[in-house]
Amino acid sequence: MKPKFSNFIYVRFFFVGLLAFGILSCEKDDHSMADTSIDPNAVAIEGLSSEFLTVGETLEISGRNFIKEGEQTSLEIGERRVRLTPNSVGKIMYTIPDNLKLESKLLLKVMVGDRSSNAKYIYIRPSGWVEVLDHSKSSYQALDIRKAFSFDGDNNVTFLARRELNGNYVGFINKVNVDNRGYRSKEISLGRFSQLDLEMHSSGVGVTTTSRYGYFTTDGFNNIRVFGNFEELGEFSGYNQIVELEASKAVLTNLNGAHIVTTDGGSSSTTINAAPYMYDNSKTGLQAVRALVKGYGKSLDGKYYELGAMVKDPKANLVRSATSLNAWTVVDSTTTFSGNMNKAKFIDINEIVSISEDGNLVLSVDQGANWTVKKADVNAIFLKDASEWYCVSDDKLMKTTNKGDSWTKELDLPTNAVINHMHFDGDKAVLAGSSGILYVKQ
Repeated sequence: MKPKFSNFIYVRFFFVGLLAFGILSCEKDDHSMADTSIDPNAVAIEGLSSEFLTVGETLEISGRNFIKEGEQTSLEIGERRVRLTPNSVGKIMYTIPDNLKLESKLLLKVMVGDRSSNAKYIYIRPSGWVEVLDHSKSSYQALDIRKAFSFDGDNNVTFLARRELNGNYVGFINKVNVDNRGYRSKEISLGRFSQLDLEMHSSGVGVTTTSRYGYFTTDGFNNIRVFGNFEELGEFSGYNQIVELEASKAVLTNLNGAHIVTTDGGSSSTTINAAPYMYDNSKTGLQAVRALVKGYGKSLDGKYYELGAMVKDPKANLVRSATSLNAWTVVDSTTTFSGNMNKAKFIDINEIVSISEDGNLVLSVDQGANWTVKKADVNAIFLKDASEWYCVSDDKLMKTTNKGDSWTKELDLPTNAVINHMHFDGDKAVLAGSSGILYVKQ
């Protein structure tokens, strides 16, 4: 006996018909509502320059009928109503004052006489330093934020964080977007590999690394190009860092000075193996490492540097510099480096800022041979430029604009705060640390 499908088919088409009718009806109703709501004389807000604003920032409101002769125009914002004069019948420019109630989804309307516009919603944050994540929440306390970036003209924040998973620390990329509710955090999935490092050239262009590969993005990690592989080089895989990042160029390095370079946004890459004095090709793994590189980067004068310790004699140190990754020179492999190599920052190849073993911020102008104490009791340093430095001392972020000759307090930090990273772009700064510490200044 053949199964009977006629009733099933009838019911199926009946519901499909109802669904189609419902969709069409809804679409028709939506368009009808839109058509009937267009009153040429109605006060209407059609757009905002932004729905996320900072105190002191100017909000541009565009719309219709903001001016009527003989009637007062005012702006209803939260619980306040402010009288103002529109710039034109279709534009209002309003500078956010510092005495508004700061909350998410703050109501905004334009009033002309007793006529009200449609409602819009905005978020207002105070000027200066603002906490992006509420680090008192347990979900954020578990985050060790290693690096964070935000750029002028863009309120979003991209950061690299670690959290414990089954006894191991796993690194991942997170994007904080903004809207009229405030800061909204969302993790970015880049596969099953733990992310080790992150650099951003702009809000869209960035690079992250795993123990093997580099990942290049031009659209904020919505799409990525995978490049390079340290294991294929025959080099040690792990502890990889990003030395340099430009619009389409990235340079990666591992703990013993091998390099992977892309100049086309990750579409292809070239490799530079570690020099013989850094790596013993007759051995494998950590046994092959002759020198551990602990300081990487590109100094403010455009030269590359690597600072490390010879394995056989950890007190003997290595400084290399060049303007080309293919032309390294051993500058000094004998001088004892009194600072913490992991925290060393190069202003140029001669001028180095670091933290001494006893916790002082120290400056050398002769490649580490001699040191001058610039501030006591310091556990982190960050350079904006050759003269403007920041340091963490006694649970405070301190600032100098004269290479440490004098200091002013920039920000009070949580008790026992561990700060990992600062990023600067114009007048904007980002500060990131353990236990979910993430602040933005603009």
